[in-house]
Amino acid sequence: MNHKYEVCITVKFSDQEAWDFAQFLKEQDLGFSSNTVDDEAHRMIAAAEKVRKALADVGYSPAYITKFVKSSNNLSL
Repeated sequence: MNHKYEVCITVKFSDQEAWDFAQFLKEQDLGFSSNTVDDEAHRMIAAAEKVRKALADVGYSPAYITKFVKSSNNLSL
């Protein structure tokens, strides 16, 4: 596929779902990194990284904070 436009998505997560999905993306990143060999895999990683960063921007970043420290959805890391 060779699309030349951007897609913007909005997803509503519960607090637990956001945390769980952020954790999932963190864990998947480890698997992708060691097996990346082609352009498609690099694009998949880049897309997942955009979602991971969006979650981190609103306070869901398991790589940097723990669930017990996260007290607001408006944290900026």
